[in-house]
Amino acid sequence: MIGIGFAERLAGGHHQPGGRAPDRPFSLDIVARPARACWQVSGTVRAESITDAATVRGVIVRDGEILRYELAVEGATRLTIVGQKQLRLRDLYASFSMFRGSIRHDGSEVATIHARVDLRNEWRYCLRNLRLSMRAS
Repeated sequence: MIGIGFAERLAGGHHQPGGRAPDRPFSLDIVARPARACWQVSGTVRAESITDAATVRGVIVRDGEILRYELAVEGATRLTIVGQKQLRLRDLYASFSMFRGSIRHDGSEVATIHARVDLRNEWRYCLRNLRLSMRAS
C-alpha cells in the first residue's frame, strides 16, 4: 500500500454550544499516517478549560469531498473530538485550512470548535512533514 502521511497544526477557538460564551483558545497538532481506508492519527490537543496538552488518537476518513476527523482524548474518560473539512476544488486554500467540529463528553456536545491551518505562515511546516509511505498490504 502506498499513501501520503502528513502533519497538521490547527489553531482557533472553542465555545459552548449556542455560542453564548466568548471563544477560548483551541489547538490540535497531529501526525497522520496512511492506513487501509483512512489515516491513523496521533497528536496533542489543547482546549482551555477542558483539557491541556492531552494526547489524542483516532482516524481521518475521506468520504467523497469530506475529511472526517474522529479522535479520542486519552486520559479523559469519554471525551472525543469530531469534526470535518469540506474539500472544494474551487477554493482549495480555504477547504484544506478550515476545520469545524465539536468536543463531546459521553456523546453530548460540550464545545463547538472552529480552527484553521495557517497555510500562509505554515506552508514550509506542511511541506516538510508530507511523507510518502510504502507498506506491504
